[in-house]
Amino acid sequence: MAVYNAPLNDMRFILNDVFKAPQFWQNNENLAHVDTETVDMIFRRNGKTVKKRFVAYQP
Repeated sequence: MAVYNAPLNDMRFILNDVFKAPQFWQNNENLAHVDTETVDMIFRRNGKTVKKRFVAYQP
């Protein structure tokens, strides 16, 4: 059975290094409360959820 692991390092790289999201968040008053730790927590939690659902659909 295949095991799914979310590509967290790739997502972090794209968000932080390519899109420069933390700088954007700090420069936007509506998003100034968002930080990298919070987004990372969301990525990890969503990765766990997808992993559970992926296993449920295995034949």
